[in-house]
Amino acid sequence: MPISRPLPYEELLDVDALWAGEPPGDGEIRRLQDLAHDGDAEASFRVGLALVRRLPPSHRDVADPWFSGAVALGGSTWAWLATDAYIQDPLRYREWMARAIGAEYPRPEAPGIHVAPDTVEPIDASDWDMSPISACFQVAETTDAVLTALGAASARLGRVDERGREYASDEELIELVHGPGTPRRPDGEALLTSGWAGDPGLDDPRGPYVLTDTNGGMWGPMARTLIRIVVDELLDAGVTDAHIGPYRPSGAPRHFRPAPTA
Repeated sequence: MPISRPLPYEELLDVDALWAGEPPGDGEIRRLQDLAHDGDAEASFRVGLALVRRLPPSHRDVADPWFSGAVALGGSTWAWLATDAYIQDPLRYREWMARAIGAEYPRPEAPGIHVAPDTVEPIDASDWDMSPISACFQVAETTDAVLTALGAASARLGRVDERGREYASDEELIELVHGPGTPRRPDGEALLTSGWAGDPGLDDPRGPYVLTDTNGGMWGPMARTLIRIVVDELLDAGVTDAHIGPYRPSGAPRHFRPAPTA
């Protein structure tokens, strides 16, 4: 059955808005901790975020159990949002992005389609000339169906905003992201979008690939939707076995660190 386009949008907690507000005081943190102990996933996440805001990078590991608790209580959505909590901390960002990918792939209905945990991660800008954080997908298998899927995906990958919403057309994206009265970031700027995606590249013996340029930024919900687009297009093209990983020019390093365990 053909997939729906665009993907259904799941309204998620706006981590940027929480960062922009006043940090919670001790009393509020204790209240959130009590709610988390009673099974509230959002409260557990908010405790973790409050600790990240309060503590220097060398002490932020105390926040991870609260993020892990949110995942245990509420599912993988909270792992994607934890990457946003660490968006200024490359090592922990990388770890939580890998954890989020590992929590959702392979999907039960598509056990043969694998997504490498380092498919989306910060890279050293000196490694190559694309964005420091980009979702550039490479598929290890080269078949007509894979090429069809990547071609279809490339038409959609440039229409995703930082909150994970996919827009049906370039015109809709411009109207809804940049028009009057539309959702804004806490600083008043328009939501950032994935921006550009190229046609499938066929010049790498490791497999075909699609490059995106996300203007140097990548939010967890955005990454989640970009990966879902590629996987769903593969399924829609009849591909049942595939290995998706990050595209890097030949010789450029991959920096994957193992994801933390639950």
